[in-house]
Amino acid sequence: MSSTYEALVLDEPCTRCNFPKIEMRKLVYMSPNEFEVLVFVCPNCGYHQSYIADLNSKKPVRYTIYINQQSDLNTLIYRSPQADIAIPELGLEVDHTGFTQAKITTVEGFLLEAKSQVDALFTKSEAEKFLAMTEAALKGRLKFTFILDDESGASWVKARTGTNYEVEYQQNT
Repeated sequence: MSSTYEALVLDEPCTRCNFPKIEMRKLVYMSPNEFEVLVFVCPNCGYHQSYIADLNSKKPVRYTIYINQQSDLNTLIYRSPQADIAIPELGLEVDHTGFTQAKITTVEGFLLEAKSQVDALFTKSEAEKFLAMTEAALKGRLKFTFILDDESGASWVKARTGTNYEVEYQQNT
């Protein structure tokens, strides 16, 4: 994968400690998917914030990943700000909002994040069931379907060899 790297010092203060100059690191990855990563780092307090942007315009896409064994949890996903995620077996639907940020994670990382936000996603009785089922999924005892639905077409999946998944491109509406 080819990439370019650029580092700049900006005359902008850190939002955490107010240090007068913050560093911006820009990485552009050229293949297989072209995307840009901007990382702002404060050299004083270490605060950092990352932003990811896809550089291509694409058709809407739906990835359906079949998690049949524990190693499938290592499937790498890039979720664009326009992507929705669903895991029907867990009763989980996470729709994008105006505040959704791009993120690179794994299916396992997504499940762990959902577990940490269970109170915001479910009622108390639903949360107990979700936590038990998620724990079984993380230990490889529950097969499930991970659906990444992106109207912008910018999301992508990098599955391990042997992981079963489907890609469906949809017509622009």
